[in-house]
Amino acid sequence: MSKCLSCGIPLQTTDENKEGYILEKVLDKQICRRCYKLQHYGIFKPAKVMSNEKIIAKINEKSDLTFFLVDLLNINFEVIQTFFKISSPKVLVISKVDYLPKDFKYQKISAWLKQEYGITEEIIYLSSKKNYHLKALEDKIIKLKAHQVYLSGYTNAGKSSLINAWQEQAKLTVSNLPNTTLDFVQLKNLNYTLIDSPGFNYETNLFLNNETTYLKQLNPSSYLRPITYQLKPYTSIIIADKIRLENGPDKLNIVCYFSNLLNLKKVYQNNNTLKDLESVPFSLKNNQDLVIKGLGFITSKSNRDIKVYLSDSHLLEIRNSFF
Repeated sequence: MSKCLSCGIPLQTTDENKEGYILEKVLDKQICRRCYKLQHYGIFKPAKVMSNEKIIAKINEKSDLTFFLVDLLNINFEVIQTFFKISSPKVLVISKVDYLPKDFKYQKISAWLKQEYGITEEIIYLSSKKNYHLKALEDKIIKLKAHQVYLSGYTNAGKSSLINAWQEQAKLTVSNLPNTTLDFVQLKNLNYTLIDSPGFNYETNLFLNNETTYLKQLNPSSYLRPITYQLKPYTSIIIADKIRLENGPDKLNIVCYFSNLLNLKKVYQNNNTLKDLESVPFSLKNNQDLVIKGLGFITSKSNRDIKVYLSDSHLLEIRNSFF
């Protein structure tokens, strides 16, 4: 039986509780019920996902060229290590740059990526929404005479949006929810085949797949506007009702880089919200970032000790800031 044109899962007409279910009378539409409900009603149903190892193995076996997408808020060590595991010719694509200020210096990001993470591969800055640098991807395919072109990246990196902007005939489900693409989806062009890969998943996730209210807030709805806080001693910031960042005995200046849809609020020492979670101490230095995987990052503007309360310390990373 054929595959769903949207998520790539094999279609089946026998069990409506399993992935790929479609009514026999609409089998010619080749859109599974899960994707249909997501496209038309915004109803999201979590599904079994492909492992990162299996995705990488398929890409390395078949790909002539891989575009690895990541947006600015989701650059971290785990993502970059996955990028390095792709052995075929590859390009790092910084997606969703329409969220960045117009005067943003991309050369500065490229230099920082090379110094902080050891990126030596070509970097392309992309906005599928505004068709910015789509031609640069096409030119790369032509230059390498690639026939099998894979689009990869962590969930919600913008892969399906890119294909829909690139190929008018594409009908992939575009959503700001994770794991929309469940299997490899092929789109044949005149000279090459585009393959949308299932999204990679973090080893540890801040949000569960059924927490759709939070998941829908991860993409900024407008330009990324950093929020600056001057925290008094023992004042905390609550981030998306999931993380508490608590200042120490001195004043602290921080800048938060998150989606403008996420809820941030300041609380004081007598407020015990989230203090039942794991407590992780950090010594932040001036111009260092505290990275929260899948969410964004916070830049410190002074040398201070802080404490972070959250579900799993593996969600955090310290790096040098590019700002």
